[in-house]
Order: sequence, then C-alpha cells, then structure tokens
Amino acid sequence: MKLSGFSKYFLIWAKIIYYILGNYKTNILFKLGYFKTNNGSTHFRFNSISDSLKYINQVFDDYLSFAEISVKDIKGKNILELGPGDNFGVALKFLIAGANKIVCLDKFYSNRDVSQQYQIYKAIRDELLPEEKINFDNIVKLDSQAVEFISDKFEYIYGTGIENALNVLSPTFFDMIVSRAVLEHIPDLDATFDTMDKLLCTDGYMIHNVDLKDHGIFTSKGLHPLTFLSVSEKIWKLMTSYNGKPNRMRIDYYRRKMEELNYKYRIKTIHITTLPVIEEIKPQLQSQFRKMLSEDLMPETIFLIAKKRNKNNS
Repeated sequence: MKLSGFSKYFLIWAKIIYYILGNYKTNILFKLGYFKTNNGSTHFRFNSISDSLKYINQVFDDYLSFAEISVKDIKGKNILELGPGDNFGVALKFLIAGANKIVCLDKFYSNRDVSQQYQIYKAIRDELLPEEKINFDNIVKLDSQAVEFISDKFEYIYGTGIENALNVLSPTFFDMIVSRAVLEHIPDLDATFDTMDKLLCTDGYMIHNVDLKDHGIFTSKGLHPLTFLSVSEKIWKLMTSYNGKPNRMRIDYYRRKMEELNYKYRIKTIHITTLPVIEEIKPQLQSQFRKMLSEDLMPETIFLIAKKRNKNNS
C-alpha cells in the first residue's frame, strides 16, 4: 500500500525521535561502562547451526576471493578483524589456516547465546580435517558446553572503537585488516582510516565489506530505501552519533580516501539500487547527496580491497 504524504511525514519524524532518544541512551550507557548490545548478534538470529557455519565459511571465503589471495597467503600473518560480533568463527578460520595472530576488536560487546556458541564451535571442529582439528584444539578448548580460547594467537578486545585503537594496539603490526558490515557504523571514518593506516604494515591489505543501506531505519516501515539521505546532517548526527547506525558515506568517499592515502585499491559493487528508484527521490535528498552522480548513489553493498604502498611510491 502506497503511503500518503502525511503518513510518510509522520513515520519519518516518529523514527527520527525514536533514534535520537536511543542514541543518547546508548551514549550514557557506554560512559557508564555498559558495552553490551544486540548489534552484531548475527548468529543469535540464525535458525540453525548450519546457517551459522554457512555464514562463517562465506565470510572467510569472501575475504580470500575478493582480495584474490589464497590460504597460503595467510600463513604467518598478523590479522585485525573489526567487529567480530557474537562469534569468532571467522577469526578461527584464519588461525587454522596458519595466521600467526588475530586480534578481534569491537567497540561493543554483542549479546550471545552461550549454548548456541558452543554448538557452533563444535560444528566448526567436526567439519575439519584431522590435522586441522589439532590446530583447533591448540586454540579452543571445548568442555562441558563451555568455550575457552586458550592460545595467545587469539586476542579479543571490546570497549574500544577502531578510531581509538592506537591506545591498545601497536602501529604497523598487522598484515591484514578485515571487516564485514562494520565501517558503515563508524561516525568518524577519517579517523578510522588514519588509524588503520598506522596499524597496517607496508604491502598489507585492507579487505572491507560495507553495507551502504539504511539498516532498516526507514525501510522497515516501507519507506523509500534512500529516505535516510533526505534527513539533514545535523539531525542525522543526533540520531546516530553514538549507537552505531549508518554514517551515510557513499562509494565516492571510499575512492577519495584510498587515493588520499595512496593505496592501490579496487571497489567491487555487490548490490545496487536501480536508477529509476534513485531518480524518484533524488530531488528530496540533502544537497550533498543530490549533487552526487546517480551512479554513485546506486551501490548498496561494496567490497573495498586496498593494498598499502610505500609512502614514497606514487
């Protein structure tokens, strides 16, 4: 059913007020040391353990295939995973493949079902080859429905965002920095990329899957998928500055940032909004988005693959 002009206006402002209140509640809780959230609780929403396994394998395989690297390229590498959420299955895949160390960094602690997590890790082990199971057992201890990471090759840090990661991590330590649906949640991407640049070794890789959609803020009520780009910057910050909702950066930002940092990069568009859908709402968008090429408003999901070059190289 098509919404009337008044219904759209009411829904938009109802959502705006809801998210402004939630945003400041999140900020207060974070300052009080409460880091738990349902954001990132991906596996908690899955219907089966097989769904979780499929997701973990897909995320890991995507990192390799989009970066055009193999399992052999992982051996001996130090890896930083941003926003692991409620499960460390992807990190475990890197370690089993021979990574030297992996650090999982998250600003928040994603709520998780302990029993479900045990079953996921057990299922991961069950599908491994015998020699891989030995690697698994040297990293993870499964005992009486409990999961314990016992190797110093794995480290989990929460309560610190990537933009502040230099407070807890050493510069030029990582060979790879990976993330899935994380960068769009970070309010200050300039600070984030500057930090990642300092953490990444020369010839190291960034591999980021970025979701450019509104994450259901307005689309959950049947509104246009680009409605969130019609909200003023001031109001959007009131809605999202603390709670990890989308920062609204488009594909053009990632191109500019990679060129600014002198990285060799590729951006692969995975899903798009069609041009007719964009043109339908473009006159209503905020000026910074209205002035953009429609083609740069099309991407909904992208993969950024970037290699750090020596700063003396052009």
